[in-house]
Order: sequence, then C-alpha cells, then structure tokens
Amino acid sequence: MDDDKREILDQISEEIENQEDAEEELDIQDKKKKERIDKERTKLLQSLENNEINNLITRVAYLLNKYPKTRLSDVTLQIKYWREFDGVDSDTLNIYKDYSHLKRLTSIARARAKITNEYGLFKDSQRVRDYRRSREESIKEAMLANEPGSPTISIFADESSKNDEYIVVGGWWILDSHTQQAFRHEVKVWKKQKVESGVRLPKEFHFTGSKKASVGYI
Repeated sequence: MDDDKREILDQISEEIENQEDAEEELDIQDKKKKERIDKERTKLLQSLENNEINNLITRVAYLLNKYPKTRLSDVTLQIKYWREFDGVDSDTLNIYKDYSHLKRLTSIARARAKITNEYGLFKDSQRVRDYRRSREESIKEAMLANEPGSPTISIFADESSKNDEYIVVGGWWILDSHTQQAFRHEVKVWKKQKVESGVRLPKEFHFTGSKKASVGYI
C-alpha cells in the first residue's frame, strides 16, 4: 500500500476513534446530569415531606402539589404564590407600591418548568403541555422573524478603456435601500427631462463618444 493511501486510511481510523471518545464523553456527561437531577428531585421531595418550604423552588412545588389547578396556568400559580407567601390578601394591587415587592411571573414560571419538565413532578395535563410547547415555538418564530436582517450594500460598478493599456473601474456604493430608491427615482426624472428637451440618450455612455456629442448628457 502506498503512503498516500495509508495516510488517508490512518486519518479515517483516527477520526472514528475520536468520534467514539466524543460519544463516550457525552454519555458520561448525560449520566452526571441524570445523577444531578435525581439528587435534586430527591432533596426537593424530602423538603416537602419535612414541610421545609422556605425558598422559591420548594414553594412552587408545594403549590403545584397542593393545588392541582395551579398546574394549568402560570398566572393562577403566580396569584396563589402571592397569597400564600407574599402576603397578598386583597383582589387589588398598587402597582407602584406593591408589585415590585412580589415574586415575578418569570421566576415562578421557570421554577414550575424545572419541577415539571426536568424533575418530572406535578405535571400538568397533556393538553396544557402541548399548548405551552406550541406557544413557545410560536414565540421563537416571532422573535426570529423580528430579528433585523443582515445589512446589505448595493454596488453599481463599471469599467472603461478595456482596449487600452490601462483600465478604469468606477463604482457607487449604496448603504441602504432608501438611498437606492431615491437614486433610481432621480435617474428616471433626469432621463424624462432630457427626452422632453429633445436629447436622445444612448443605452450605454462612452467617454470617446462624449467628444463628438453636440449636446451634453449631464
């Protein structure tokens, strides 16, 4: 076997071995993640059993366990959280005085998602899960659609004196579409004015022809 073929086959073999090492590393990471989740789930259940409800994650888990309706709506869960742990005892709030001291919906919703999705505890109905998944996908699509597009530059260029010893290249760079539209409009107006004044405009302008022209183009 010649050296080139041996080198190619050696490279392929090395790539296979590296891929196997990478897969083993991923398996190790997945195993460690699963062990971490199992450990956290066990601690959470033990805290609930011992009535140790003194932080966000245990409080949300307590509500999801005690009030099944809170599994159906994060807003319902938030209101119940406010009443149970933030001392809200009224149906009205002063948004300037009270709201800043209450637990935010985003924090409560993230805790709920971690408990139900990652720990697999106090899950809501399949219908609600499907709705939430669909809603998340719609939000992601909307965010992607609203992302600003990549900036573009329109370049109009041409060359001259291609049959001579030297060549000249000229161009015009337009940084935005508004300028390009304005330029096209001005060119149309200019051409119309020349035609109305009796000037016959050529399809292509040549510098050599400008010396013979009796009427200027500009």
